[in-house]
Amino acid sequence: MEALAEILSLCAEKRRVRYEDIELKEDVKAEALLLLERERLLLPSETSKSLAWEDRVLIPEAGREYEMPNVIVYLIKRAEESGEWNPNYAVERCLKEAGEKEAEKVLDLFNMVKETSERRVVTPDILEKAAEKLNLISRIGTVIAELKGCGIISPCLREATKRGTLIYEVNPSLY
Repeated sequence: MEALAEILSLCAEKRRVRYEDIELKEDVKAEALLLLERERLLLPSETSKSLAWEDRVLIPEAGREYEMPNVIVYLIKRAEESGEWNPNYAVERCLKEAGEKEAEKVLDLFNMVKETSERRVVTPDILEKAAEKLNLISRIGTVIAELKGCGIISPCLREATKRGTLIYEVNPSLY
C-alpha cells in the first residue's frame, strides 16, 4: 500500500512520470504499475492506436512514461489533504478547471450515469438520457468531450465494434 501511495503522490505532483523516477524494487514497481493502470489511476503514455485507455501500452521498463488523468490528480491531492477519497470533489473540480460553467449539473449527470452503468460501461444513449433530464442535451457533445478530457470516461472502440454501438468506460477509481 505504501508503494502505491508513493507513486500516486509523485504522479499527482508531476502529472507525468518516467519509470526511472519511481524508486521501488523492480518487482514491486511492475506490480504497482499493473494495478494502477487497471484502476485507471495511472496510464502509460504510449499508445498503440488512439488515446483511449484500452489502446495504452503498459510496458514496465526503463524509458517508459506514465501519466495521471486530470481527474485523478484532484482525487489524489484531496486524499492527501483531507484523508478522504472523494470522487465528486475531483470530478467537479476538474470540470471547473476545464472551463465548464455548469460543473454541478455535469457532476449530477456523471452520478446518474454511474448509477445506471453496467460493469463501468455507458453508451451515448445513457449519457443523452441523463443530459435530457438535466437540460444539458444541447451540449451533450461538449460534455462528453470534457468527460473524456478529464479522464472520467474513455471510448472503448474494440467493444463498440463487437456491440455495434459506441460505448465508454467509466474510470473505476471514481466509484
